[in-house]
Amino acid sequence: MRSADRDDATRECRIKLPIGLPALPEDEGIDDETLRTLVGDIRGHRYGSIHSLLVARHGRLVVEEYFDGWAASQPHTQQSDTKSVLSLVTGLAVERSGLRLDDKALSFFPAYQPVASLDAFKQSLTVADLLTMRTGLDGSEAVYAGSALQRLNDCPCDWLRFVLDWPMRELPGTRWEYVSGGAILLGGIVGVATGRRIDRFAEELLFAPLGAEGVSWIQGLPDEANLLRVFAESCG
Repeated sequence: MRSADRDDATRECRIKLPIGLPALPEDEGIDDETLRTLVGDIRGHRYGSIHSLLVARHGRLVVEEYFDGWAASQPHTQQSDTKSVLSLVTGLAVERSGLRLDDKALSFFPAYQPVASLDAFKQSLTVADLLTMRTGLDGSEAVYAGSALQRLNDCPCDWLRFVLDWPMRELPGTRWEYVSGGAILLGGIVGVATGRRIDRFAEELLFAPLGAEGVSWIQGLPDEANLLRVFAESCG
């Protein structure tokens, strides 16, 4: 980026103060000029394509900026940020339904028995292992092409069945590895534990209280009818 471009972008920056949370950066111990330079750099695409920047300190929002035509009112795909949302929803399920971190994952899915590739590793898989991404599943996503994640994304099938039948590589809890299938299985567990689809449970207890609107989820099978069957057989 040329220095002239950077200076222009910095001058165009406007730090907006959200209604109801008036806060100047300097009032919260943040250097205003540093923030203006950062916003200018983002507008100049110094850091690639960034759609929004929000900075809060001491519970007060001091910067709220959107870039390249994006706005707060536009729904935005969260991709793997959803895994953090899932951890919050799992905490709510622990609080509201009696779900425990040491519960065995397979215990929630009697309707799916028998599962493929069943061994002692899979039988020991717990909710905590799924939450911490120490699943032991044999599913590296370091290379997407041909990975289990690609096969899952391309599969017009029951995603819970797909993950439950997934082979294990090692004892759960042994080491951390990013495996998206574990999050899908955890979502199914929350559904069984609460008796509600995870998107509806999250809407009632997380998004609605936060005032988050327009939330939508990409869904795979099982569909509503199959979920009701899974809930009934798991709780019966």
